[in-house]
Amino acid sequence: MFKFTDFLTEQAEAKPLKHLTHLEDYVLHHGHEGVGIAAQHLDDVSKALEGKKTKTHISTKFDGAPSVVFGTHPTTGKFFVGTKSVFNKEPKINYTPEDIDSNHGHAPGLAAKLKQTLEHLPKIMPREGGVYQGDLMHTPEDIETKGGMHHFTPNTITYSTPEDSAHGRAAKNSKLGIVVHTKYGGAKNLEGMSAGPLDQKTREKFNSHPDVHDIDPTISINPANFTPEERAEFAKHKEAARVSYSKMKPEAEDALASHGVNLEAHVNRMVREGGKPTVDGLIGDLTAKAKKAIDSVKTQKAKDRKAQEHSELINHIEQNRKHFDRALDVHGHLQRAKDVLTNVIAKNNPFTHSIAGEPTGPEGAVAVDKNGNMSKFVDRSEFSRQNFLKSKMGGSRTAGQVNESLGATTSDDYMYDGVDGIHDAFRKMSRKIKPPVKGHIPIGKTITGARKAHHAHLAKKGVPVREENEDSVNLVHHMTWMRGNPIHGGHEAVVNQVLNAANADKASHSIVMTGSQDAKKNPLSPQQKLKHAQRAFPGVNVEIADKTSPTLLHHASNLYKNGVRELNVHLGSDRVKEFDGLLNRYKGVEGKHGYYGDNMKINVIPVGGDRSAASSGIDSYSATKMREAASNNDRESFHKMAPSNMSPKHKDEMMQDVQAGMRG
Repeated sequence: MFKFTDFLTEQAEAKPLKHLTHLEDYVLHHGHEGVGIAAQHLDDVSKALEGKKTKTHISTKFDGAPSVVFGTHPTTGKFFVGTKSVFNKEPKINYTPEDIDSNHGHAPGLAAKLKQTLEHLPKIMPREGGVYQGDLMHTPEDIETKGGMHHFTPNTITYSTPEDSAHGRAAKNSKLGIVVHTKYGGAKNLEGMSAGPLDQKTREKFNSHPDVHDIDPTISINPANFTPEERAEFAKHKEAARVSYSKMKPEAEDALASHGVNLEAHVNRMVREGGKPTVDGLIGDLTAKAKKAIDSVKTQKAKDRKAQEHSELINHIEQNRKHFDRALDVHGHLQRAKDVLTNVIAKNNPFTHSIAGEPTGPEGAVAVDKNGNMSKFVDRSEFSRQNFLKSKMGGSRTAGQVNESLGATTSDDYMYDGVDGIHDAFRKMSRKIKPPVKGHIPIGKTITGARKAHHAHLAKKGVPVREENEDSVNLVHHMTWMRGNPIHGGHEAVVNQVLNAANADKASHSIVMTGSQDAKKNPLSPQQKLKHAQRAFPGVNVEIADKTSPTLLHHASNLYKNGVRELNVHLGSDRVKEFDGLLNRYKGVEGKHGYYGDNMKINVIPVGGDRSAASSGIDSYSATKMREAASNNDRESFHKMAPSNMSPKHKDEMMQDVQAGMRG
C-alpha cells in the first residue's frame, strides 16, 4: 500500500497541525512530516470515496454569509448569537433583539439576519448546550424558484437544488438555512475558547426542526462516482509523488524551513496566472517584493540593509536549489493526485453551483484526521476561476473574494454595511493602479490620490483623520543600463561605480537589464539574466526592463514621476555620447515613453577606459568575446571574463545557459 511514511525516519505519530491548508502545501510548510500527513489524507479520502471506512472525516465547504457564533454562554447560561465580535475585548453578545439593535443597528441587513438566527437556532440546540459557529445560507426572502429548482445565493456562489429533493423541501419550508461547522471549547469562559471542527458525534446531538434547514456538510459517499478511470489517474499521480519524494534528502526540511509562506505565495500566483511553480519564478517574486521594500524606505542605510537581507535570502535558495526543486516537484504531484479526488468529491455534492449565471464547482472539502490535522481539498484553478467570475458581479455585497474557511466561509459586519467597509471612492481608485514597472507603484497617480479620496469620504462622515508625515523621495538617483548577455567583468566595474556613487550621494540606485533575447546576440532569457546578475551582484537592486518600460527613456520618466531631479547614468565609455544625446533630446518632450521635465539634471558618466580591440584587461572584456568563448567551449576564457563574485559553479551554469541559448 502507498505510504509516504515509509520514507520518514522514526516518524511515530503526526503532531497536530491545526492550520487549515491546501493538502499539497504541507510539504512547503512542514517538510517530511507534512508529506506524511498529506499522503495519509490522500489514502484516507480515496478509501472513503471507494466506500471504505476511515477515521478521517470529510466535509463540504460552503460559501455562506454572515458567519454566526451562537450557543449557550458559558458564564451566563443564556442563549446568545453574534458575529466573531463576541470574542472581542469588548464583546458584542446578543441575548435579545434589543441587544442586536444596540450592537449592530448601524448594519440593518446584518441585524435582520441575526434576529432570525436568535429566534430559530435555539430550536436545534443540543440539550447539553455548547458554543458553535455556522454560516447562514438562506432565509425565506432569499429563496428563488425557477426551472423546477430552488436557488439561494448567500455570498458569491448560487446554490440550486430540485424542488422535490430533501434539501429543496427543507429550504422552502424553513425559516432559515445554516451550515454548522465549528465547535468551541477548551475553556469555561468565552474569550478563552478555541475553535475546532464539529465532530459527527456532536452533530448528531443537534435537534431536528422544520423551521431550520440544518445542512450537514458531511459528504454522503456514492462509490460509483469514483470511476475506474479516475482511480487509475489518482494511482498514477500518487505513485509519481512517491517516486519524487523518495529522492528528497533528509536535510531538505532544514533547507526549506521558514520559506513556506514565500513558496505558497509563489504557488498561488502561478495558480492565478496558469503557470508552473519554479525556483526561478520564486526568486523573481522575491526580487519584486524586495524592490518594493527597498523603494519604501527613506535612508540609504535602510535600503542597503534590505538589499543585503534579500541577497542573503536568494543566496540561501541558490545554495539549496535542489531541495526547493524537489519540494516543488512533490508538491505538483500531490496537487494532481488531490485534484482527482476533489473532482470525485464534487460529484457527491447534493447541490449544483453557479456564479454570475455560469456553472462552477463547489468550494471544495475539508479532511480532518484523528490527530486533528486538517487539509483543504480545493481545485485551486477552479477556485481562481470562481474569483474571476465574482468580479463580474460588480459592487454588490456579494462581490467579496470567495472565502476559504473551515467548513464554510466567514463574513463580518462590513459585508452588510457600506459605511464600515471600504467605500466606493477608495475601492475604485485602488482598481486603477497599473504599475508601469514591475514592483513599482507611482505615488502621484495612485496611492496619494486614493488616500485623498478616502480622507474626503471620512471628512463627510465627520471622522477625524490622523495626519502622518509621508517619506520624502530621493531626488538623486544613480543607475546603469546594460544588456548583460552574458555578464562580464566590465559590467561588474560599472555596477561597483554605481554603488559607490550612490553611497557617496546617499542616493537610490538601480541596475536595469534589457529584456531582448535572440540566439545570435542575446542567448540568455530575461529571467536567466536576472538569475546570473543576482549571483554576480549580491545585494544590488537589479531589475529587468519589461514590456511596460522597455527603454531607458521609460525608466527616466518613471524616476521623474517619483521625484528624481538628478539622474546619473553610468555607462561604458563607448556608449556615453549616444545615450547623453538621447536622454537630453527628450527632456520636456512627452511621448510613448512618458515624460521627464527640463528641470531634471542628467549626467551620463563614463566607466573604464578605451574599449577598442587593442585594449587589455577588464576594458577588453565584452559579451561578444564571452559568447565566442562559450561557442568554442573555452571554459578558461569564459571564467576569466565573468564577474569575480560568481563561483566557478555559477560561471559554468551561465556558460551552459549561453550555449543552450545560442543553439536556439
